[in-house]
Amino acid sequence: MRRSAELLNKIRDRILAFLCEPLIRRALYYLLMLCLVIEEYLIRLLIEE
Repeated sequence: MRRSAELLNKIRDRILAFLCEPLIRRALYYLLMLCLVIEEYLIRLLIEE
C-alpha cells in the first residue's frame, strides 16, 4: 500500500513539474482561448438560426 502511494506521489510531482513548464503553460492557455473562441462562434451560429 505504501509503495503505491509513493508511486502516485512521484507521478503527481512529475505531472505538476511538467505543467509548470512555461511553454506547456502557454500552450494550454492558448488551447483554452481557442476553445472559448470556438464556443462563442458556435453559440452565435445557434442564435442566428
